[in-house]
Amino acid sequence: MITVWTLQHPSVLRTLQEGHTYAPTKAFIDKHGEFAFDDDEVEWPQHRAYAWMHEEYAKRVEPISTERGLIWVWVRPKPDMRKLRHERPIARLTLRIRPSRVLASDHAAWHRPLNRSPVAPLKTRRGSWSAYLDWDESTYGWPKEKVESTWPRIFDPKGFEEEVQGVIGEIRPSDVVKYELFT
Repeated sequence: MITVWTLQHPSVLRTLQEGHTYAPTKAFIDKHGEFAFDDDEVEWPQHRAYAWMHEEYAKRVEPISTERGLIWVWVRPKPDMRKLRHERPIARLTLRIRPSRVLASDHAAWHRPLNRSPVAPLKTRRGSWSAYLDWDESTYGWPKEKVESTWPRIFDPKGFEEEVQGVIGEIRPSDVVKYELFT
């Protein structure tokens, strides 16, 4: 078992306290998730990266309905609420789950798919800054398919830096070992 943390809307905590498993629908995420306050008419570039993560979870961990959303967790470190800005009440849940339920990825590298950018090979990421910049510049104009073919590099544990995130498909009441509410 591993310990992970997730930041959730307080209604998720209530669902779990009532003994129900939380398996979010995309509609719930649209209402309460990261982009909940954004203009519904805008298709944000990040949506492709989230769809891709959903596809990868279905391939690597377990099949999941396209109507369901994923739950983002921190594998390390525990999220420091003094540093995180939250504009509404939020619950930090501490979970103990099987590692096989988590699709872990490097948090910093995740920002490349979010920005529709290629993810550098590990030797380039670990090399000199100038070599990285040369590689990055060489990718300008790559077709979308070639860019996206680099994205799975974020799952390589050898490339994990300090912050490791993950996604899971559900939270069971028995997963929760601690919760804290922040307003």
